[in-house]
Formats: sequence, C-alpha cells, structure tokens
Amino acid sequence: MNHYVQIENSKVHTIMPSISLIVKVDTEDKRLLGTTYDEATGTFTGYRIALTVDKPTITADGVDTATITATVTNWDDTPANFNENIIFEVNGQQVTEPAVGGVASIPFTSLEAGVYSVVTKNEGYVMKNGSVEVTANA
Repeated sequence: MNHYVQIENSKVHTIMPSISLIVKVDTEDKRLLGTTYDEATGTFTGYRIALTVDKPTITADGVDTATITATVTNWDDTPANFNENIIFEVNGQQVTEPAVGGVASIPFTSLEAGVYSVVTKNEGYVMKNGSVEVTANA
C-alpha cells in the first residue's frame, strides 16, 4: 500500500494512506477545521451546537422549570437551517427533540437537589456539541 506525505515549508506535516484533495480558500479561517467538503458543490459543511438555559438555578420541587435551548450555527457562525433531531443528554439519560430552523428546546425539572450536566450528543456534520449546567436547590 502506498502512503503519501504532505510537505509544508520543506518539512513533512502529515503522512496519509491516500492522496488528499487540496482546496484553495481565500483566507486562513480556522473555523474550517473539522468541516466536510463537498467536491460536487465546492462547499464546506459543519455545524456547531450551543446550549443556553433561561434559569441556571431552580428549586428541586418537580415544578420549577428551566428551559434548555440548543441553537445550531453553520461552521462560519451563520444561523443554520438545521431541521434534524437534537440529542440532549442529562446525567446519562438521552432526550431527542426535533430542531426547527436550527433551534430546539427541552424543559428541565428535578425532585432531587444537585448539579445537572446537560450536553448534546449529535454526530455526523456536527463539529462541536454544546453543554450547560443546571443547579437544583433543595
């Protein structure tokens, strides 16, 4: 099997099992790292998910509710027209909510005091998943 090296400034940068495609871009934009390139359309694709919470602290009474919102942006920080499911994970348990126009929200309540970690677990074109914490006080 042949291997290929990428050379930059006379030094080997990367060893690869296949020849890589090199695409000219206008500027050095580090946001391109992790994107997927479509040769047919000449476009880069990649999404980032950010999580926000309207109330970072709630009362652990099963009634007080925080709303956790996932907002999806394209690799270049523009709003994404992302209409797929967002996978939220709260302390190991997953909840799936469809995004509409790049936004999905879930309610969060608790009967037990503690700090709860909420993350998204999307894959594929998602370059970065979001995370946020909610504290439930007794």
